[in-house]
Amino acid sequence: MEQVYGNGQQTRSFQYVTDLVDGLVALMNSNFSLPVNIGNPDEHTVAEFATIIKKLVGQFYGFVY
Repeated sequence: MEQVYGNGQQTRSFQYVTDLVDGLVALMNSNFSLPVNIGNPDEHTVAEFATIIKKLVGQFYGFVY
């Protein structure tokens, strides 16, 4: 069994670094001066990611929280 810290319901969002850099460059080249979120708004739980990874590597024994 693999250990997942916490209860697995913590959320994370991921994005491609190139998308972030492109957004930062576009923002720096603009006249926009207010706060802006250039991150990914889609959140997924740590348990969801752990399940996907286990399926991709062909093992699934469960998790210890």
